[in-house]
Amino acid sequence: MDYTEKEKIALKVEFSRMLANMSLDMAKNTLLTAFFETYVKLTEDEEAVYTEKIKTELTNREVERLLEITTSYHEKGELEGRLKVARQMLKDNLDIQVIVKYTGLTEKEVNKLKLEMNVG
Repeated sequence: MDYTEKEKIALKVEFSRMLANMSLDMAKNTLLTAFFETYVKLTEDEEAVYTEKIKTELTNREVERLLEITTSYHEKGELEGRLKVARQMLKDNLDIQVIVKYTGLTEKEVNKLKLEMNVG
């Protein structure tokens, strides 16, 4: 998609406002956020302008709700990354304690993943 800098920032502010005001479950919020983040990428400078604009253009309630949604989205992405690394470590037959140490997953989570993967 081809937007000017101002259009992209305004588009993200309006998307954020709509997302904050919709009554969707976290899974749907995550899906919409992922879709939007994929197709409307902001540069670091644009993100800084966007951050300032939401502070002034959204209500406090909208900002709080948006923070809940985006925090959940980023935490899910982080967890997916750690699970991906753990899967590879399990494929390489690394010790469970090593996997726990380097992924931050619990031993229970790693063992569950191991069972799901049906690995030794």
